[in-house]
Amino acid sequence: MVGTRPDLAYSVGFFSRSLENPSAEDIVKVKRVFRYIAGTIGYGITYHATETKGVLHCYSDSDFGGCTKTSRSTSGYVMIYAGGAISWRSQR
Repeated sequence: MVGTRPDLAYSVGFFSRSLENPSAEDIVKVKRVFRYIAGTIGYGITYHATETKGVLHCYSDSDFGGCTKTSRSTSGYVMIYAGGAISWRSQR
């Protein structure tokens, strides 16, 4: 799913780290992600012609110590061409 839904990459990576011993708070947050997935089930990556051919848009973000358990940061980027994501990554 992460391969075709870059909007889920951060959530899937984040919650996969706490699967061995999830807290009650983790379960509540995972259920919220499931509700998001159910509401956006028809979404996908689309590519379309644009007036600005050859323009590559790149975005990045980081949460700087956002993990409340380890105080580690998560950062990521997405590259968009012709209206669709062509590359993305999220890492802790």
